Amino acid sequence: PTTASTASSTTATPTATPTTTTSTIIPPPPKIYQNQTLEQILNTLSQNLEEHTTTYINQAQRIASQDAILRDSQRSISALTHNVSKLLHEQSILDNTLNTVDDVCTNTFQTLESLENGIDILFQNCMLNKNTTVDDCDVEREHYYNIALETETRLNQVDDHVNDLESKLEGLLNQIGGGGSGSGSGSGSGSI
Repeated sequence: PTTASTASSTTATPTATPTTTTSTIIPPPPKIYQNQTLEQILNTLSQNLEEHTTTYINQAQRIASQDAILRDSQRSISALTHNVSKLLHEQSILDNTLNTVDDVCTNTFQTLESLENGIDILFQNCMLNKNTTVDDCDVEREHYYNIALETETRLNQVDDHVNDLESKLEGLLNQIGGGGSGSGSGSGSGSI
């Protein structure tokens, strides 16, 4: 018995990898260009580009003019805001001055009332007092008459000041109503 040795030979067979070729499919041109030559297509595209350029330029000019209007409006609004803030400041000064005038008027009227009451009491005392002569009463009357004249002078000054404030207020209202961009006539502050 002979043993036959069978030698098995193994040969490596290379494995075949499938090769895939990717082919890109070019889509067909739009129907509008299918029956045209290259020159016709280029002419059409150039014509469309010129039309769109003209439209773009017209739109840009329109936007530029509207932008200029907006900038002018913004400047006007800014100037108006500045004027309104100045007017508000002047209004607060005017309000303070009017409050001061009102206080002075109130105090003056109270002083006048007390003077009137004092004169009445003085004359009653002069007449009731036997030691007082008519000349003494005349001196007292002269004194209170001078006080009354001083008070009248002060009231006239207050009246003049109120008239000045009234004219300033009318000027401010005219400025607001007329849209005036002037700098104002003054600070509006005054002393009484």
